[in-house]
Amino acid sequence: MTHNKIWLLTILSLFFSASLFGQQELSKIAQADSLLRDYRFSEALVLYKEIATSDLDSIQMEAVQQKMLWCENGKGYLEYAATPSTINSKTVSRADFFRYFGKRNGTWMQQPNAFVPTDITGPSSAILFPNQGKRIYFSAPDESGSWNIYSSEQMNDTLWTEPQLLNEHITSTGNEVFPMLSANGKELYFASNGLFGMGGYDLYVCHWDAASQDWGVPENLGFPYSSTEDDWMIQDTADGLYTLLASSRGCAQDSVNLYALAFTSNPLRHAVSSDQEARRIAALLPHSEELKWKADEDRNRMTSFTQANDTTGQTDYKTLILQRRALEEKLEQMNDKLDESRANYNKQTNEEDRRFFQEIITENEKDIFRHRQNLDEITRRIQKKELEFLSRGIIPIPEIDQPQEEAHAIDLPPYQFVCAAWGEMPYLTIHRPKPQFDYSFQILPQARFAEDNTLPDRLVYQIQLFVVSNKAGLRQLKGMSPVYERKQKSGKYVYTVGLFYTHAEALSCLNKVKKNGFPGAYIVAYDKGKEISVKTARQREKNTSNQTVWQLVLRGYPEGIPAGIVTAIHESCNKDVIKSSGSEDPRYIVTPFATKQEAERIRELLIGLGVEQIQVESKK
Repeated sequence: MTHNKIWLLTILSLFFSASLFGQQELSKIAQADSLLRDYRFSEALVLYKEIATSDLDSIQMEAVQQKMLWCENGKGYLEYAATPSTINSKTVSRADFFRYFGKRNGTWMQQPNAFVPTDITGPSSAILFPNQGKRIYFSAPDESGSWNIYSSEQMNDTLWTEPQLLNEHITSTGNEVFPMLSANGKELYFASNGLFGMGGYDLYVCHWDAASQDWGVPENLGFPYSSTEDDWMIQDTADGLYTLLASSRGCAQDSVNLYALAFTSNPLRHAVSSDQEARRIAALLPHSEELKWKADEDRNRMTSFTQANDTTGQTDYKTLILQRRALEEKLEQMNDKLDESRANYNKQTNEEDRRFFQEIITENEKDIFRHRQNLDEITRRIQKKELEFLSRGIIPIPEIDQPQEEAHAIDLPPYQFVCAAWGEMPYLTIHRPKPQFDYSFQILPQARFAEDNTLPDRLVYQIQLFVVSNKAGLRQLKGMSPVYERKQKSGKYVYTVGLFYTHAEALSCLNKVKKNGFPGAYIVAYDKGKEISVKTARQREKNTSNQTVWQLVLRGYPEGIPAGIVTAIHESCNKDVIKSSGSEDPRYIVTPFATKQEAERIRELLIGLGVEQIQVESKK
């Protein structure tokens, strides 16, 4: 749900409870929302706090508290704002704006498809099927209706693993949509309206952690990539010249603005001095329009005054205005130089040359930071002068020379936005494993018979419940699980519960069974499906404790075993996968197997899934 919808629902909720929440509070809500959208976070926060003291129901209070959090977050983001250079922009339909992105990553596929089999309307109506690589990321709704990000891994030419939800850091109670993988596969970009932001959908990135084989905590890309409007997608172009951004800022509800920004790997950030500056930066205007905006700001500042009484101090005021303009012009030139140095750095292949340009970039960034500090100081002095004039009734109109037209800051041609055609989903199937029956001993609200009444081909213990002439019903079994039913030659039925591999394990559950309504229950033993005495079983258990067991050893996965392989192991043999440490090429051990034949069977299965470096080893 976008922040516009949240505001609308809040207003409607307040309207239908007007007896508790009057027109004055509704007016405050509308005023505070307008201040929030205009980046006047401190002023909006004051109003929201006032509203929070009113007689609100739980839904209204939650909405107001959310907006208060947006204000606090927004104030923090404006302390570290970037100033990207906009090359050009384009307004497109909201229905398919995403098709202008992702061409180098894959092909857009419409729903329904193999991964999202139902045609569900929502923030994302398609998935980006990868051209290369064996993993896909896409957004789909969960059972609660929230859109979350899922991943699936290719197991063979046509088989893909069952989609898995990404970790709890990335999944919120809101929506996470439009996942976009970076070219190196180490960053995942997406939009969310449920994580920490400043309103609506913000843009986030999380980094792949090779050690944990998982995605890290999402980071908000900050202002102005994230704004108080809906920001949907971001991607760097393959040529390394542009960063593409999709946002609903400044356009109609059925449209989305696409921006081509000059690429920079590490944008310089600074504190925004005013809400006017925040709105100017957020507008992502092309360079020529941005210059005009600045000139209009100065002109409006001057013409809004009318001269009165004493003009003392106006000369200093005019000097400050001119100093600010000179600093802004100088800062533009320095940014041009920095962009040129970064471009040269990206072209170098020799490490020594790269270090040379890196030193130049570092010095340029330091100079820009110092000039930015000077500019902020001049701006504060101007604002202080204006307050002094107003407090004394002095309204200056200094004559300011018209700014000269500056050269374009970035020497890049306009980006050509191209809408990609829909692709056709290749033939594939999703491996959706049948839920495995849980053979662990349990006492449930309703008893369950074992799915497979066959005992394992090894030594096991069970707890015998009773022997009866007629088949027992579930009510007689009193929640026992898993229950095994065997018919004797005499025609009677024997009922046992559990599957224990040691006598100690069976003994630890015996009293639970007795106290649950089977006081005569006792332990029985089977070896290779045939009943033996418990005494004999315990002796065999002791003798086999030092016998040989077998294990599978996998190599060739320095960054971790693919999820599809791990899933296949768990489903085929339910064994642990242990990673050895202290090696650049770690060993992954699947253990234990009671027989070599069982280990060989799983080895053949994994070879069929593409595992090459795998062998069977014995272990005492």
